[in-house]
Amino acid sequence: MRMPDHVFRMKKPDTSPRTLLEQYLHSTSKDVYSIGVWSQLLELFLRLNTPLPSSAAVERLFSCAGLIMSHKRTKLTDKRFENLVFLKANEWISDKLEIEQLH
Repeated sequence: MRMPDHVFRMKKPDTSPRTLLEQYLHSTSKDVYSIGVWSQLLELFLRLNTPLPSSAAVERLFSCAGLIMSHKRTKLTDKRFENLVFLKANEWISDKLEIEQLH
């Protein structure tokens, strides 16, 4: 008697960034070094929490802000302006998420 194919197929674990973050946040370990087990989260943590040794990032941020604030957009509220600058400066995140979702 032949076993059905679905019996032997293993479901791939969900390794999306959101799932990994949820698993880490729900883990019971409170040790700071436990993030080392989560290599993808560690890489992201180091990337986002490492100070830059130059002012280039600040200059890029001001450049983004200068492109958003123009004489045609003088009625933007402070909050709307901050949100637009934030989105423009961090659009690489959405690009990366779109690429990951394609795979």
